Amino acid sequence: MNKLWVVGEDNGNAEDWSIWSEIGLVIAGTKEEAIILDGRGNTKACEVDMNKNQVLVQMDVPDDGADL
Repeated sequence: MNKLWVVGEDNGNAEDWSIWSEIGLVIAGTKEEAIILDGRGNTKACEVDMNKNQVLVQMDVPDDGADL
């Protein structure tokens, strides 16, 4: 059975993740598979707690013209 993993952190609680961490959210069967799928050479990964309401990632829309 697949699980949701955060690759690049060693804690599954999103409230504890550093804003400076480069993380990947990966669906995989095992921690090792998640690290491989992430593909950035991270060695840390942790299962995300799916029984807790939490915001994992918020992606802002760039300012108008910022992509020009």
